[in-house]
Amino acid sequence: YDSNVKLRKYYAMADKVICVSKMNSIRVKRDVPEIKDYDYCYNPIDENVVIEKGKEEIVYPIKNKGLKFITVGRLSEEKGYFRLITIFTRLKKEGYDFSLVIIGDGPERERLMKHVEELSMGDRIIFLLEQKNPFKYVSKSDVFVCSSFSEGYSTVCTEASILNVPVITTEVGGGEEIIDSAGCGVLCDLTDEGLYNALKGVLDHPQCVSEWKDILSKTKKNFFAQERVKRLYSIFDV
Repeated sequence: YDSNVKLRKYYAMADKVICVSKMNSIRVKRDVPEIKDYDYCYNPIDENVVIEKGKEEIVYPIKNKGLKFITVGRLSEEKGYFRLITIFTRLKKEGYDFSLVIIGDGPERERLMKHVEELSMGDRIIFLLEQKNPFKYVSKSDVFVCSSFSEGYSTVCTEASILNVPVITTEVGGGEEIIDSAGCGVLCDLTDEGLYNALKGVLDHPQCVSEWKDILSKTKKNFFAQERVKRLYSIFDV
């Protein structure tokens, strides 16, 4: 989201501004009231490609018996991975069993890896860096975590939902809409404590994961391209 509204003059020149989430369309209208018209449209994703790639076999990289968490994204500050590692360290000290796989690369790589090492979390958290096919790991996980401080609309949360993996997400752009479309998962506030409580709640009640997966088996179609394209067609009146 253009938080500082640097493109204000261009928004005002357009006949209509289309955002990637409903939340951001409301924000941009609030921030630039001179906009003539505004709407939103989620990015269509070919679910067949995602599902097919998710079928590829893997050897899961951590052998813990607890819940398998995963996150995929650029290793940059706005993704909130540093605090995610800290929160999982707190949960480990409290006696919870789990694993976390982090897929992606970026400018925070060395800092995050050092953070894991300093906290002695290498038995619970592993970096797989950039993967040509992250879907094969996501599909074998229990819960997808979006710990971001800022998002327009999380494509990886959508892909996780398509793969029948429930999502815990912070209240970033599109977060509430993703949880509403899925009919399950957790939306938490942007604070460290909010994310901690969300993760702890799932670890305290791991049976909710199978319940969520049952719900997703029926609602994941809401994320399919055929549904998303309907809105695109209506915007362009075709």
